[in-house]
Amino acid sequence: MSDFEQKERLGKGAFGIVRHVIEKSTQHHMAWKEMDYEEQQDIEMVNNEKVQALNAYRILAQAASRSKQFLHVVQPLGFFVNEDIHRAYLVLEYCSGGDLRKYINNMKKSGMEISPKKCYQILGQIGSSLNQLHMNRIMHMDLKPENVLLTEDFMVKLSDFGLSRQLQVGREYLTAHGGTLFCFKLPRYF
Repeated sequence: MSDFEQKERLGKGAFGIVRHVIEKSTQHHMAWKEMDYEEQQDIEMVNNEKVQALNAYRILAQAASRSKQFLHVVQPLGFFVNEDIHRAYLVLEYCSGGDLRKYINNMKKSGMEISPKKCYQILGQIGSSLNQLHMNRIMHMDLKPENVLLTEDFMVKLSDFGLSRQLQVGREYLTAHGGTLFCFKLPRYF
């Protein structure tokens, strides 16, 4: 942890706090997600977050390199644990444009509207992001403005793959959210 200079808090989710950090030796800007754990189920949740992020990025990076597409997912850069304080850190690519929720709120506060052109740009990139995921049989499962990040040059990157699923051909996926049962199946099997 002493290798990093901690900057501002970027957000807070159900499983932890995300901070902007700078690696002291390289001056490289990054984000890290701090996740506390105390019980076995917390450790499993932290490990799942790490595994899902690494798997999604690895699969999509391979596919994007073959097709020369922009990679619309946040790159995981590392993972470490501080056993003394029961905290794990998932180190991620830093997206200096913030998240879509903050962008929308800032536009509202300033009394400005998002132009139709900017809306189409954002929605098109979200669609492209989801297409990249789905073409590689990955379901994000937690798409919301807070998980849509913006780079400095306003490119969309999806984050938070802790709930994502790697789909297998022919298998149905059932999940309950808010008391509603959803069935996920690859579109060609409907």
